[in-house]
Amino acid sequence: MILMDIDHFKQLNDTYGHPFGDEVLKRVASILGSAARKVDLAARYGGEEFTLILEDSDADGGRQIAERIRSEIEALRIPNEEHGDVAVTISMGISSYPRDGEEKDELITHADQALYLAKHTGRNRVCDWSEVVEASDKVVSRLF
Repeated sequence: MILMDIDHFKQLNDTYGHPFGDEVLKRVASILGSAARKVDLAARYGGEEFTLILEDSDADGGRQIAERIRSEIEALRIPNEEHGDVAVTISMGISSYPRDGEEKDELITHADQALYLAKHTGRNRVCDWSEVVEASDKVVSRLF
């Protein structure tokens, strides 16, 4: 499972207007749809968030697809009459069944926490649940 969030989307809406924000959503959705295989499920998760459920893919395969999507979105330039071409980036969090959880809610929570890590460590990046665990272990080891 890959959860994605368009970086600084509110700022894009506030700066360039909601029609521009809608165009950003459409362009990101198009890239996501093109990256999804027939067996995958790509969907808008809410607001400026998207998800991609990968069938028969492990964590490494998920990261490769996520990095390809992230790279394509980073290269995207959306024309704006007043401001010229505008760049957009996206942050992503990944969790994998069964490595990161066996229940749907657990996988969603872990992908969301990985997304949170991506956003709080620079944005425009892909993080997976194992990185969240590793970061937590480092914090704990510093306490003792």
